[in-house]
Amino acid sequence: MSSLPAAARAWVNTAIGPDELVVAARDMPGATSSALYDLTTMTRLGAKRHLVLRWYPDDAFFVDEPAAIEREAAVLEALAGTDVPAPRLVGVLPRDGSAPGAILMTHLAGSASFELADPGAVTDVLETIHAVDPGLLAGYRYSGYHEGFDLIRPAWWRDTVAWDRAVTQTQTARPTGADRFIHRDFHPGNLLWHGPRLTGVVDWVNACVGPVGIDVAHCRLNLAILWSPERADAILPGDPAWDIEAAFSGFDWSVPHANDDWPGRTPDALAALGAPVAERRVARDRFEAYVRRALAELG
Repeated sequence: MSSLPAAARAWVNTAIGPDELVVAARDMPGATSSALYDLTTMTRLGAKRHLVLRWYPDDAFFVDEPAAIEREAAVLEALAGTDVPAPRLVGVLPRDGSAPGAILMTHLAGSASFELADPGAVTDVLETIHAVDPGLLAGYRYSGYHEGFDLIRPAWWRDTVAWDRAVTQTQTARPTGADRFIHRDFHPGNLLWHGPRLTGVVDWVNACVGPVGIDVAHCRLNLAILWSPERADAILPGDPAWDIEAAFSGFDWSVPHANDDWPGRTPDALAALGAPVAERRVARDRFEAYVRRALAELG
């Protein structure tokens, strides 16, 4: 069953042309910034194919990301001639005032697998992404989601010394790196697998030009929370300075006291994809341990 809006179905039928129609739609789990649908289309001759529709029905996400649709369309177009296993752009519906917007793309085989059974494949696909010409995304540049905010310790954070040290680190000794093509939201939920083979990387709405260290660290942070900091080290070694940056970017600084309720909807979305979601206290303990390990490595 699907909640595909009539307006979305009508737009997709227009985007794919008169000789092809949407014949089935299924809600896809895991999306937080939009509604996501797996579509089956059929031509007049009976040929079927699968497409994915990202549908933005309201203004909520566009307060912080006003150019989200244009960015993802630009990213998918930039990746079309590369070896990155990303979806290919089929159609784009820019937002017009408060009217819905959309991205229509090809469907990739595979599903999320949070085991990451082949760490080498993860490293390889990161290298492939980072080798793409960054000039293709020159208009979109990396910045930490915590930049410009007061980094107030969440009420549940126990180790105040570690928090204060981490704040000092990000405020006085932030790491830097060469400008490269980065995914910016690289985590296990955005990697598709067919058995032991990595088949795709999805959710390119945050891609930009920036340092590769944040891609690695963002994935490591997710692994640490899902499993343990030790598991993150075993699967994807990283840089402790970037680990600190990823930790602060994992919070929502735009809403006062929102971090007192962390974890929030991102773990819920990962759970819908089959992620092992820990109890809140366990997730918080792993988060603190991840930061403490990074600080210990920094000395």
